[in-house]
Amino acid sequence: MVSRAWVPGTGWRRRWARAENRRRLRAYQAAMAQWCRRDADLRRLRAAAEADPAPAGADSGAGTGTGDGARGLPIRLDPDEAVLAVAPAVRLVSVRARHAPGTPGPVRLPVPRADGVLTGRPPYGLRTIDGGLAVLTDRRVLLAGRIGEREWPYRDLAGLGHHPSAPLTLLYKRGRRTVSGLLLPPAAAGRFRYALDLAYVAANGRRPALLARLDGMIEEHAAARPERPATASAAAAPRWALVPDGALAVGGSLAVTALAVAAVLLHPSGPDGDRLAVPVLRPSAPAPVVPQPEIPAPTGSSAPPEPTSGTGVPVRPAVEPLARVRSTPAPASPPASTRPPTPAAPSTPAGPGSAGPATPTPTGTPAPLCGAPANPYGYTYCPGGTYVTSPDPGVCTYFGCVDDFWTAAGYLVLCEDGAISLAGGTSTACAAHGGVRQPVYAAAPPAVG
Repeated sequence: MVSRAWVPGTGWRRRWARAENRRRLRAYQAAMAQWCRRDADLRRLRAAAEADPAPAGADSGAGTGTGDGARGLPIRLDPDEAVLAVAPAVRLVSVRARHAPGTPGPVRLPVPRADGVLTGRPPYGLRTIDGGLAVLTDRRVLLAGRIGEREWPYRDLAGLGHHPSAPLTLLYKRGRRTVSGLLLPPAAAGRFRYALDLAYVAANGRRPALLARLDGMIEEHAAARPERPATASAAAAPRWALVPDGALAVGGSLAVTALAVAAVLLHPSGPDGDRLAVPVLRPSAPAPVVPQPEIPAPTGSSAPPEPTSGTGVPVRPAVEPLARVRSTPAPASPPASTRPPTPAAPSTPAGPGSAGPATPTPTGTPAPLCGAPANPYGYTYCPGGTYVTSPDPGVCTYFGCVDDFWTAAGYLVLCEDGAISLAGGTSTACAAHGGVRQPVYAAAPPAVG
């Protein structure tokens, strides 16, 4: 009979290697599927931005406009005006305070996104003016409301302001101090915004700039393609893999149970948390002594007489019942030194010209930047993150800040000349730098696989 020789890497090491390779493969496949979906969305968006805006389908009741309206829509369109999207039950709102927190600022070059269903809460300070049917054409945005018909031609708009989580889109008109917008239904907001961004960019002649930006996003996304993980070998198995997972769970349960039993035995307590005292044998209070006649002890007996009470009944020691003694913690010992600790000096926020704190070192997988400079704070030009209202003091080390960067109170925006400003949401944002191009977002932390 031939005996099989023992080879290092067999048994538990092999089992660990197979399980580890399966785990790595599942994580790689999940990351690759997410990467492929994003790549397909960018290329689809690139093709849609390159083509002319397509009219909406027949299911939305849209088509080429006529003088009497397009297929029953309650609006009057130009003869060659095309309807791109229709959204019912839209509320026309007005912003009471232009610089209210959470109000999206104007963006001259929006990147279209299919956000899907937006269920976030709109910012405070909105006032409803009217409501009705919103119609999007290749030339303007119209609202057929209960009060009347309103329109916003693309050539008169200074920018669009999309809220990142709520179905709110603000339409910034040139020369108007008040800002109005549309509060769309959550299910229709994504498709309406997508068509609006494409039509606005095409109508203002900024399609080449949008295509160049999309090409940069596609190249950056291609560079972030997940790499296939290395194969784990049996020789790399750690020692803890020698114990099966079931044995570890049983051992941990037994250890916890043993600790709980030991704690109960060492520290008995009642149902309300009070410790039970040990029964103590103590004699009862002595009764008053009454003189009794002396009775001689029987001859040959050396036992002492029992103590008696005044009635002649022998007195026996009483047993006190179980008494609850509430445990009182011992007073803490005084510190070795009575000198109070020296308070730390208050930190002051770094402003322009100050050194600021040490720059943190980026860790983990870097988030997509979409053309933003590499930085350890996760600030990116990719839409989908959150607005940055309190940037890190060292942000100007990685970005080119405007001169009055720290005097503004808004959120981070990118100017047309490449500088960044903290005056997002205000009328003075990037006033001396060509206007606002888009907001700067804080990317969400990557999910741990």
